[in-house]
Amino acid sequence: MSNMLENYGLGIFNEDEDSLMGFVGYVTKEGKAITGYYGTPYFFKSMGNVEFWVKTEKNHDGKLQVTEFDSHCANKCVWKMIHSGIDITPKNASKLERVIIFNRNDTRDGLLPVEVITADVLPSFMKGDKVTMQVVALPLHINYYANEDEYVEAQPEGKDGKKYLMANGSMAALYFLYNHSLNRYEQGKDYETDRYVHFTATVKKICYGTFETEGKEHNTFIRCFADTEYGELEFDHTYGMVPEEQRDNIKVGAVISGVCILSGDVAIYEYDKGIIKDFEHNLKLLRHTLANGEAKRLETVLAKDAVYETDTYGKKYNGARAIIDRFEYVHNNRDTEYTARFATIVALDEPGMEYPVGTKCIILSDGEDSDYESIAFMTVDDNGMIKKVKISTDSRYHFEID
Repeated sequence: MSNMLENYGLGIFNEDEDSLMGFVGYVTKEGKAITGYYGTPYFFKSMGNVEFWVKTEKNHDGKLQVTEFDSHCANKCVWKMIHSGIDITPKNASKLERVIIFNRNDTRDGLLPVEVITADVLPSFMKGDKVTMQVVALPLHINYYANEDEYVEAQPEGKDGKKYLMANGSMAALYFLYNHSLNRYEQGKDYETDRYVHFTATVKKICYGTFETEGKEHNTFIRCFADTEYGELEFDHTYGMVPEEQRDNIKVGAVISGVCILSGDVAIYEYDKGIIKDFEHNLKLLRHTLANGEAKRLETVLAKDAVYETDTYGKKYNGARAIIDRFEYVHNNRDTEYTARFATIVALDEPGMEYPVGTKCIILSDGEDSDYESIAFMTVDDNGMIKKVKISTDSRYHFEID
């Protein structure tokens, strides 16, 4: 989705399919493999300042095939965001990426769409999840004004004769708000422009960006840094994307405005080698699965001899395939969605029960305001693999919601 080679001065690879596929093949062969929960790798290759990500999936023969190709840029613009609960990922997108509307971490304000190009390394995509990502803006078009006055002068007037301006440093998902207005939105329709973000900011730093090949670095694009309401952000574009009459303004102190797509990389810090197999991450994954489905993501963390027990049906399911099939059946045949909350066992009616005080678990209820229906417990082995999932209706367990 974020395959915007033109922003990096590399549009030549898009001129014919053979050139692009040859380059994708090179990244796949030479890149670092990073595996997510679906079990198929991303291939990552850094070439100068530019980063390339190839997404894969298995075909009907079980062999890997390329599904998506993304361009990105390494920088120190790292944002902490909160999942708003709104997922606008297109239906035909790769399973390894998401387009999510995020809120600010500090105030939970704002609605900002971000293409999370490495999403499958995260265990969960639920409202309230805190996500740390390295972000870059890829302008669809960008203007450079000498100063604030010139920016104001260039903006058009509305039908009422007034100018409606964005505050400096602001970012707004205006297309998303327009597309989803009550008198316009069509249920289930994908809107390409939902992910577009309007911006206005003042340039604080500017430099060339490099593309390295065969041991040589080439200055192929411009890296423009500015402070926004969400944090420092890098805008990557070519010289030719700036209107000719504005090119003398490409310098510190200029006011930039336009429309961009935000590309976010979450395969950083503790996730730079891929998924983390431990109790905490597995419990997040289990909660996401119980609430949202996608049981196939459990396969990479289910032990071969894993067991799924449920008091609701009094049955036991053995092995990863049987467990995944059962989760998928329950999710596909429920009339309503589970509400799943993290909790801790705080008291037992009898000593010696299977899960002691202090055990972290998931409380399930049939709707946001319903009484709890059951408790999901999980056991993990020394390798961080899930050994057992237990759905209990035992009222002798007492818990507190985290």
